[in-house]
Amino acid sequence: MKRGFTLAEVLITLSIIGIISALTLPGLRSGMGDRKANAWYAKYCNILDGAVKQAMFDNNVGNAELLSAPQVGAQLQAVDSGNGLFTMKDGTVVNLAHFPVANVAFPQNAKVDNRFYAASNVFDGINCVNNGGATADAAAGTH
Repeated sequence: MKRGFTLAEVLITLSIIGIISALTLPGLRSGMGDRKANAWYAKYCNILDGAVKQAMFDNNVGNAELLSAPQVGAQLQAVDSGNGLFTMKDGTVVNLAHFPVANVAFPQNAKVDNRFYAASNVFDGINCVNNGGATADAAAGTH
């Protein structure tokens, strides 16, 4: 009657597990960076959208493009660094100097690229679905 596994069986099983791990882990890690970036982008899209909508309400404005940088910046829980720059608690810097386009510079330790967001007169705030990109023109939809 056999009781347990032989050394050869255990080594072969561990080798197979090691090979499978070596093949799958790099794929999982690369996807983590994309998910992390998307989480940061969505978070700041929601923060900016809320700030724009609250500023529109507080200032009785029906068009987001009629707001000024100080009106939107007043809604952010951030330190006003002047010239339309607002530093958030997590180190992210929101540049509203060219509002209705906002440039968001994420902290370096986040390892996330900067992003542009734009308010629209069609949408009451920031449209998180069709927003963001590498240039201010892309964010504003003015290619």
